[in-house]
Amino acid sequence: MIGALVVRTINPYGNGHEIQFPIEYNAPWATFEVIPFIGLGVLGGIWGALFIKANIAWCKKRKNSRLGRYPRAEVVVLTLITALICYPNQYLRLTMPELIKRLVGQCHVDDHMDLW
Repeated sequence: MIGALVVRTINPYGNGHEIQFPIEYNAPWATFEVIPFIGLGVLGGIWGALFIKANIAWCKKRKNSRLGRYPRAEVVVLTLITALICYPNQYLRLTMPELIKRLVGQCHVDDHMDLW
């Protein structure tokens, strides 16, 4: 309780709320809207398990490769690959607070976010 009082007094986010991204929904959820999120949760769990197995296999292979003997070169190569893959996606260029704000904010009729 004291912590909440201090956060409210300090107002670290400048929005008058105790959290950085307050969410206000004016329309209630419909039951059918929850089904895709359940599917996303299941697919995310499967993807996560596959990613962990692939990461373990990659780490074993990486130690024996030529690139694994030169850790600085490995970092540079991985940085370049990541930049080439991620830069074209406009959402990956946003700062994390701006991206979260867009993800959790309520949509309006006049919103025109380019998804494609």
